[in-house]
Amino acid sequence: MKKIIQCTLLPVLVLLSVLSLNAAATPGGVDAAALKLWLDASDIDGDGNSGNDPAHGTGVATWVDKSGNGNNATPVSGQATFDSDAAETINGNPAVLFWNTPYDTGFDLRPVTTPDATVFSVYVQKDASGQQSPWGIDNGSWDRFFYSVHSSFGAAEDGVVGATSGGTLVEGAGVLNETYLLTTTFSHLKTNGSAVYLDGNKIV
Repeated sequence: MKKIIQCTLLPVLVLLSVLSLNAAATPGGVDAAALKLWLDASDIDGDGNSGNDPAHGTGVATWVDKSGNGNNATPVSGQATFDSDAAETINGNPAVLFWNTPYDTGFDLRPVTTPDATVFSVYVQKDASGQQSPWGIDNGSWDRFFYSVHSSFGAAEDGVVGATSGGTLVEGAGVLNETYLLTTTFSHLKTNGSAVYLDGNKIV
């Protein structure tokens, strides 16, 4: 199995204009009332105490959603691993390493259910072959997703976001061993309502 994505801090942080339940203190001053899903690699069990995180190299059976909405991430097959090795952390923070191991949160990001949403994801690409996706939901018609690398789009280290019809190219999204923040805003049925930013630079 190949190491695919290394994520930490805000690997999948979904903000919606719908009130959440009992959200914990949020990162970066994000509005707790709008937070629907927050996976924090420095607090796998979501209890606010990083001191009781799993041992380095331990499989992650449940990645607890810190938003208070119970959208915990659980493996569909295999398990990602918790990584606190100083050589693999991001800005000194632990990471979750994915090796062809999909996880399901149960959160429905499709526009029919969630018309407006913003997703923040922090990741490091460890392999740039084939098609590799840190997050998304795809109904077979190019729904909402992010591929950090996709062999059918651009160069070997380019990615694609399902924010526009046919997908939006994100150049350089899969450069190896670089830390990235991808911000994607979805606004269903609004002209030019969706936007994609890579490290704060607007792509579309």
